[in-house]
Formats: sequence, C-alpha cells, structure tokens
Amino acid sequence: EPRLSMERYATRVERSKGFQLDISINGKAFAKSAIANVEAIMGLIGPHVERWRSLRIDHVPFRHIRMLCDHLGGRSLSLLESLRVVESSGGFRDLKRPECESLGWLGFDAPKLKELELTGVVAAFDSPLFHNLDALYLTDDTYSRFRPPAANELIRQLLQQSPHLKRLYVKCTLPDPILSIRRRFPLPLDENTVSYPSLVDLALDFRGTTYDAFLPSASFPALRSFRTGGKPGITLDGWHFPLLARNSPFPALKKISLTGDPYDPEYDHQLADALSGLASLEHLELRSFSKTQLADALQILGYSCPQLKGLALSRCTRVDLDKVRSLVDTRLRVDGVTALRKLRVYRGIYLDFQELVDTRAWFKERVEDVTLFTHDGWV
Repeated sequence: EPRLSMERYATRVERSKGFQLDISINGKAFAKSAIANVEAIMGLIGPHVERWRSLRIDHVPFRHIRMLCDHLGGRSLSLLESLRVVESSGGFRDLKRPECESLGWLGFDAPKLKELELTGVVAAFDSPLFHNLDALYLTDDTYSRFRPPAANELIRQLLQQSPHLKRLYVKCTLPDPILSIRRRFPLPLDENTVSYPSLVDLALDFRGTTYDAFLPSASFPALRSFRTGGKPGITLDGWHFPLLARNSPFPALKKISLTGDPYDPEYDHQLADALSGLASLEHLELRSFSKTQLADALQILGYSCPQLKGLALSRCTRVDLDKVRSLVDTRLRVDGVTALRKLRVYRGIYLDFQELVDTRAWFKERVEDVTLFTHDGWV
C-alpha cells in the first residue's frame, strides 16, 4: 500500500534528524499516479535537502525525472556529494526515441558535488553543477553517432567546465562493431596544446578513432588510465607515433598498445621517440610490426620506459627471440629500470620444438610469467 509506505518513510526521515541522508528513488514509485507521487515524494524529502549526501534516481521515465528536477529548482543541496540519474531506457535507443533527451540547465545548487552520473539523459554541461566535479560518467547510445568534430567539442567542453575532473567516462550501450574504418594519414600536430592536469582516468566509447580529433591539441600529464571501445587500454596506430614523439601527451600513462604496419611502415621509424615519451608505462603491447622495426623497438626498450613490467608482442611478422633475450638481460643489469615480470609473445616465432623449450626455460629463470605462442600452440 503506497500510503503506508510513505508513512513509514516519513517516520524514518523524522527520526534521522541530525544525520545526512542518502536518497534513492526508483521507477516503481511512478507506476501509477505519477504526478501525485512526485508531489508526495518531494513533500516527504524536500524539506530536508540540506541534509542530502547522495541522490540516486534509478530507471525512472524522463518526464518524471524532469518533474523531480523542477521541484529542486532554486534550492541549495549544500551537502550533496553524489548524484546518479538513470532514465528508464538505460541509455538504449530505438527508432521511436533515437536521441537522448536533455534536462537542460539544472537549476539547483550543489557546491560539494563530486560525482555525477547521467545515463539515458544529458544536461546543459555549462550548469554550475559541473564546475567542481571529481568524476563524471555519461552513458547513452547517442554517443556512438558522434563524428570527430562533435566528440572533440564535447570532450573539450566537459574538461573545461570541470577543471578538477579526475575521472571521465563517456560510454555507449551499443556493442562495438567488429570492423571499424581506420584512418591512414598523419594527425596534424597542434603547437598550442591545452593541458588537463587533474585527469587520471579517461574512458571513451566513441566508435572508430574519434578521439583523434582532440589528441593533437591536448596533454594529460597525470593520466594513468586511458580506455577506448570497452577495451582495457588504448590502441594507437603508426600515424599517432609523431604525436607521441613530439607532444608526449601521456607521461603518466600505465598501459598502451601500439600497432605498426609491416606492409606500410611509414611512421614506424618514429616508434623510438614515441616510446621515450611514455616514461611511466608499466604494460606495453607492440602489435603487427615488421622484424626490423620490432628489433629496433626491443633494443630501445632495454633503456626506455623505466617502469615497464609487462611486454606483449602480438602478430608481428617475425620475432627475433635473441633480441628479446637481450632486452630482458639489459633491464636486469641497468640501474634505474625495472626488470620484466611478464612476457607474452603471440606468433612470429619460428623455432623447432627443442629450441623453443630451451628458450622458454631461459626466460623463466629471469621473468616471472612467460608465454610463447607459436602457430602450433602454447609453450
């Protein structure tokens, strides 16, 4: 019985005087008599907004979210630290509702708000709510349709409106397509880069290489984690190497995958300079490099990337395991660099079985975790 539930909640709120409140509202409250229920809910909790510590609106229809926000217009939620708004669609779009609906300007004040999550809805990103955020999470299918200029503008606006932002996630609910069109020309290098010194965690779910639109003009000196397309790290291709070499946009990044092109290695010769700008890197994947370019990279890695702990070599045309041995040995002897703890080689190995067994034994004496994968299987 809704009336009895409201009475129980009223009793709880009354007894909580002097304590901060964590408010949670879900879609069940609006199954019937939505307008009356909004009035009842806000009549119950509205007088106590100065005690709200968090507000969660979970899987509620957009029009009811709009009503709840309107009731908060002009109010000051002085202790609010976390706000989560999830529209009933969960961010999935269909032909009837192809676009994400906007709450517009959020007209209430929350000076201590640090974490904001919007799923299935957007808001005017120049609202004061965005100014002091530490974490921002945006989820909707709409972002999958963003072209590079729109994505660039969105990221630029969010980072400028929230100068203290540490974590930014922009996620699509659609599955990532198996095939994506990859550009094959160099990125323009921007002399006037903008630095975002607070950001430590960035996850972008735009399709393809939409992030190419802002990388040439941005620097992230504290960024430790950069994930794209739902993957655990970012993959950059040969045309990014001049950018990494010249701008060094990720000096604090911990994990990255770099992809070459053995049939068109136009930019691979800049790999050495690209690696030199990744001073904090702990996990590196080198993928699809020719034998020559990979050999050069392995020699460089004996001294660069001083914090490197894990190395994966994937689908390179041919891996010279003597060069890998030299890398492992060098990092054990050189001061100021860490020893490798994890080594993965996927394909590109051409040894007979006994040579492979002996080679793996050599590595196991020096590297904690070793996997060698040939065309015939794992060793």
